[in-house]
Amino acid sequence: PPSPRFGHTATACAGGRYVVVFGGLDRASASATKGALNDVVVLDVAQDAWFRPRAANVDAPPPRAFHCACATGDGRCVVVTCGRDGRAQHGDAWRLDCETWTWTRLTRAETTPRDFASVAAVMGEDSIVMFGGFDGKGWIGEAETLTRASESDASGRATPEPRSGSAMVAHGPNLLIYGGQGANGSAFNDTWCLRRESDGGWRWVRLVLRGSPPTSRAGHGMSMISAGGIAAPNVVVTGGVGDDGWLVKERTYFDDAYFLDGDNAKWQKLTFSGEGNGPSSRAYHTLTQVSLHKCLCFGGFNGANACNDAWWLVADD
Repeated sequence: PPSPRFGHTATACAGGRYVVVFGGLDRASASATKGALNDVVVLDVAQDAWFRPRAANVDAPPPRAFHCACATGDGRCVVVTCGRDGRAQHGDAWRLDCETWTWTRLTRAETTPRDFASVAAVMGEDSIVMFGGFDGKGWIGEAETLTRASESDASGRATPEPRSGSAMVAHGPNLLIYGGQGANGSAFNDTWCLRRESDGGWRWVRLVLRGSPPTSRAGHGMSMISAGGIAAPNVVVTGGVGDDGWLVKERTYFDDAYFLDGDNAKWQKLTFSGEGNGPSSRAYHTLTQVSLHKCLCFGGFNGANACNDAWWLVADD
């Protein structure tokens, strides 16, 4: 399996056949110094076995953590962009072919160097949208399309506050964004939709949801999942890090999970069955959907150490 790590990416490709783990940090002390990873480790889901493609070691991207990645629309490739190694931030973009396991640098998709951004591929389009992040000077609140020469700014009466460490998933032509950390260090628990308009533009919509949302957090895992025959978009959020309030300001790592029922626009806290009941408290892990009802949780940081345990999250019918 991959070595213990956090701030990595884990991306499903080839129709959920593979989960591609790239980069990250193996210890907290490496966050301020150059010590990030740039290895590729792949889970063959059907075989339930890890392997390391030799070709992926050739002309690989520079080491990095807190980068972002997503699969291309056809599911054949993984695109990796941004991140940092020590104090050096990246704005480059790379594509990994999941058939030949070879890397290609995407010079036309380069952007402002940053870390802690989030990306998602827009279904039905050859475009990848990136939101937020920290560029070394301030937090970013804009969304941009990486694979097009130009893209109009998203409109809307309200827009998300600039933030880093949020999570984003695609549902059809639309994108859902939850949480993150803002300029004053406090975390968010708001949910936004970046909606594709009929004229090809984008519009921000803040979602008003019922139930009990996850507490404010950043560095959480988020994925689409299908459960109980619900047809609308359903999202699961796991883990992350927040604080105990402005008087205490102690970092709190979460082990909880929440489900967004898209049909009823309602958040609910999940309970688990099975051995161990679920992953321990952690942040900067990954949660990757491999099929309609199944996600993989891997790695993370528990406040003291990096993790390399892997868990399947399976939705009951």
